[in-house]
Amino acid sequence: MPDISLTDIVDNTVSIATSDLSHPSSLLKYLQSQALHLAVLPDFLDRKDKKLSQAASKPIQFTATAKHGFQLGVSKPSITVTPSGKATISVNANPGAALFDHDAFAPPYAIPGNTAYTGLEFEGTFDVDVSGSVSDFSFGFDQSSDITLQFFKAFPLGSREPTLGSAISDTLARYTIPATISDFASLEVNDIATIAGKGSLQISGSVEVSASPNPLASAELPLGVGEFQLQAGAAADVSVGFTVSCSYQVRIRRLDSEAIELTITRDRDVAFELKASASGGFTAQFQDQELLSAVMGSISKDPSSSASLFAGLSASETATLVSTIRGGIDHHLKASLNLLLSTDCQSDAAFQYEIRPALLDKRTVEAVNHALHGDLRQLTEWEGHAHVDGELAPGVTVRKSLLAKTRDRGLKLNFNLLGILNFASLNDLIRHSEILADEVSGDVTIKETVSGNVISMVSDPLERQEALRKAMYDCVVATTTYRAGGAVSLAGLNCEQVHFAVSRKTSDATIEQYMRWFSALNLPTSNQQLKMKSQLHPGAASTCVLRTSYADKDCNAMFLDSGGKARNRDYYLEIGRHALRALLDTSSPNDLYRAKIMEDAVWSKALALGPVPSIGPLAGLSMDDPRVTLLIGDVFVISQWATAMADAALQVESMHALIGGADLKSVMNNSAFKSRRDELQKKLAGMIKTSKVRFAEPWGMVCLYWSAGSPSTAHGRIREDALSIAASSNSPLEVHSSEKG
Repeated sequence: MPDISLTDIVDNTVSIATSDLSHPSSLLKYLQSQALHLAVLPDFLDRKDKKLSQAASKPIQFTATAKHGFQLGVSKPSITVTPSGKATISVNANPGAALFDHDAFAPPYAIPGNTAYTGLEFEGTFDVDVSGSVSDFSFGFDQSSDITLQFFKAFPLGSREPTLGSAISDTLARYTIPATISDFASLEVNDIATIAGKGSLQISGSVEVSASPNPLASAELPLGVGEFQLQAGAAADVSVGFTVSCSYQVRIRRLDSEAIELTITRDRDVAFELKASASGGFTAQFQDQELLSAVMGSISKDPSSSASLFAGLSASETATLVSTIRGGIDHHLKASLNLLLSTDCQSDAAFQYEIRPALLDKRTVEAVNHALHGDLRQLTEWEGHAHVDGELAPGVTVRKSLLAKTRDRGLKLNFNLLGILNFASLNDLIRHSEILADEVSGDVTIKETVSGNVISMVSDPLERQEALRKAMYDCVVATTTYRAGGAVSLAGLNCEQVHFAVSRKTSDATIEQYMRWFSALNLPTSNQQLKMKSQLHPGAASTCVLRTSYADKDCNAMFLDSGGKARNRDYYLEIGRHALRALLDTSSPNDLYRAKIMEDAVWSKALALGPVPSIGPLAGLSMDDPRVTLLIGDVFVISQWATAMADAALQVESMHALIGGADLKSVMNNSAFKSRRDELQKKLAGMIKTSKVRFAEPWGMVCLYWSAGSPSTAHGRIREDALSIAASSNSPLEVHSSEKG
């Protein structure tokens, strides 16, 4: 039998750990060497005969060395502790204090009353030849990963309190490594065993996905007739699979004679990485029609639609639509997991279970053993069917779960339906559309193609972003006009505008630009802006997504004043001017000239002259200076936009006068209403066709938002590598990072 001993630095025996052959310690069970000799320094020897409370009136640590090194494993060595490897003896006899003080792994553990702990920690290396199965003692760690083993033995204080030397001998004799359920037997009440390293936690199960339709009209097609059968989609369970590549710790603690607590948590000081499952995406593979019916079918009010909505699609068309939906779900799932795992949010265990070994059957023993080695898939898959008290199966109860937290948060998949109000049904739109998968916002955009009858998918590289932003803006203008005029009715559903941008290499100017965008939507305060800027770092890639949303009352405010009168051109000119000023970079020489034109004393003169070279001198430029083209463009765009919005407002006022307080259904077949609605459609089509709104910056979004009275519906998010910053009209600023610092 292997020999385990404690010696001084000249090999004199200090004490010998007494082995309990009926409950052999993990050191005896897994030791692949003939001997494990720990050499301790004089500071330990000076206190070894003192009671624990005397030897450690304050928490204390002693350094030890593995005199000849040793190896651990099952059939072959898996973990190696070399003579140079660190070994640490710790003593804490302070009930109520944190046992894991300053530990990077959460959560901490408070020492119970009348209890002291001695701990023994080894640092080693995982062997590169191990294949990675449970039987190979791998724990799911990467090859060549550094490994930390810890065992903390609980002892009573008072009359039965042992000496330090005796307690360490007992700690060696009962040393536990959490490799399989059979190792739990060596734990006594309050004993704790851990193993930590770098690897991948494997997770699969289901999350709730709700579909949120954004019904928008195309001004290029006539409006559809009848009631639009749309609703916010009910949550549907969608299967997912992923891994979290990180440094993590597996911890077991005996709660009482029958129960063990299993905790898995990641190192908060080390960055993590989310990876898709082997199926090729975070969304696990299952039937395409099932995914379409569960997610997209839920936004239709027609109870028969789930069965027939996609029945006419070809296999390739179905695959195109499903691929886009999967991509959207993957995007939002990854964003939610990043948030939950961020250092600012993680003050709790990633997973925690209560295990009652006596109640386990063969199936649950297998599931728990796999969980000890980083494979939580069997346990997390059972969560969707857990009992109210969290019982997953006899003897296994979930207390905390990253996947459960994700389920509680839910995932909202936004469907931008560009043109849905021009078709009789969602099915018709799908059959005459192109699918745009936006990796920045995670939205799924289904856009009518005006002509053609086949579904297709359009990739969305950087050069397509402007086209998508323009299509979104045009449809929002058309939809808000129709809704304000009473030409359509979509009770309970808002229409939403999205602006997004990507920077491959973020600069200080990019960060300042993001701040101006957020400020224009009334999102951060000055102090919050300072916090945002301090978190962002030039040089990294970044994305920015802005959202605004409009209910019927907001659409009305966009075109009509409080008395129901159409807003005039001057109203929109002022909004356009101030919106542009808010977005200009006054540190840029070119923008300084542009800002000059927007000043109160100059603006009226610029409008009187119009978009011509003679406005150059108003800003201090000669008429033939090439920068005058910027000023000409600003005056033209603002003037053109204000004229178009004022014309639309008159159309809205006219529609209101025609309809009065009547319900839309009651006037749908009225010839005068039909004629007026057709006239409105043609007017909008012409307005949008000639629109010169620029889309590199969210000027059009800001103009519409301010025109509607700046409703409390704005939201913005900036992502930069591991950092996520979010602000909403009614929520505090959120800053999250997947790595410390």
